[in-house]
Amino acid sequence: MRLWTRGVIVAGVLAFPVFSHEARAQNALQNPFKAQDAKQNLLAAEGRVLDKDGKAVAGAQIFVIPLDKENELLSLVADGNGKFSLQLAPSRTSENVLARVAIVHPQRGLTGGILKSGDNEFRFESVESIGGRVLDKEGKPVEGVAVRLSSWRRRETGGVWLNEKLAALISKYTARSDAQGFWKIDGVPQSGMLRVEIDEPGFVRMAQFIGDTSQADRAKINFTVRPGAQLEGRAVDENGQPVAGARIMAAMQDRHATLDGNWAETVSGADGKFQLRGLSNGSFNVMADEWKNGTATL
Repeated sequence: MRLWTRGVIVAGVLAFPVFSHEARAQNALQNPFKAQDAKQNLLAAEGRVLDKDGKAVAGAQIFVIPLDKENELLSLVADGNGKFSLQLAPSRTSENVLARVAIVHPQRGLTGGILKSGDNEFRFESVESIGGRVLDKEGKPVEGVAVRLSSWRRRETGGVWLNEKLAALISKYTARSDAQGFWKIDGVPQSGMLRVEIDEPGFVRMAQFIGDTSQADRAKINFTVRPGAQLEGRAVDENGQPVAGARIMAAMQDRHATLDGNWAETVSGADGKFQLRGLSNGSFNVMADEWKNGTATL
């Protein structure tokens, strides 16, 4: 199912008559990249999880999201030699890239990246804490606001994107501001590019990208929050039946108007309902895109 439409958010209230709270598929078209999973040859992938010194890390939790199945999540644990193995269907778009991987360990922190067919190696790095304050426009502290690490990228491996499928990791790498507005997240890789964002109902979603800066700078990641709007709706098929797991995206028509709250993404629930929050005031394009068994209904 794929649908484009528009809505307007004014003063935090959504006026969205075109969407009518339902994403309806109008025509059924065959996906040109139709994947016949039952007939495909699975490709083997093996991985090894190491610490910064190249020693095996046993017991690391490994989360695997197949490249062409964003709604599917596999979970496994590294053995005593830090190894893991699995078989996956090849991607439609790449011959040897099979999945994205996030790996976490209680003492080692976070690592991950791209999983290819054949041999793979993932290394943990030294970790540190990041932190800062959440303030309002008058500079006063705001208590109880969720701040989370949403991605960590390293050029060599591609890094990790903490999306909604990785709920356990999102919880681990989320902090709430205290009465003085201070927040802190532990176990964050020391190097690489971080994306840290405000993810709290009622506030505009905003993010900061933090590069390889000093630890002192990573302890001063401050946010000035402002009220935000949200969009709620329901994804249904051409028969009016709810579509679970549909990827719903909203993008501001004028992406240059503001960098904060100009985009949001979520996945519909079992009843087809979804909620996009943290949006700024403005006009948005909305798309619902659901791929299933290699077939897209457009």
